[in-house]
Amino acid sequence: MNKVYVIWNPLHERVVCAHSSEDKTCKKCEAEREAVSNTAYSLAGKWIEVDSDEELCYCGSRIDETNPDCIEYKLCKEHAADV
Repeated sequence: MNKVYVIWNPLHERVVCAHSSEDKTCKKCEAEREAVSNTAYSLAGKWIEVDSDEELCYCGSRIDETNPDCIEYKLCKEHAADV
C-alpha cells in the first residue's frame, strides 16, 4: 500500500491534489488556497492509503460495504447521504 497526502477543498467538495508529503505544494494547491482565502473555508488535508485493488469514495475513504447504495455509488459512510 502507498500513502498519499490528499488536499481537499470543502467549498467545492473535491480533491485538489495529492502529494507524497504534507509539506509539498504545487501551483494548483496555491490557486485553490487563494480561491478560498476570502471565504469561511480552508483547504483540508489527510493521509490515505491507496491500494490498487481497493475502490475508494471520491474523498479517498474506504467504501461502506454495509450499505448497498454506498457500494453501488462508491461512497463512504460520511458521504452516504449524497445519494
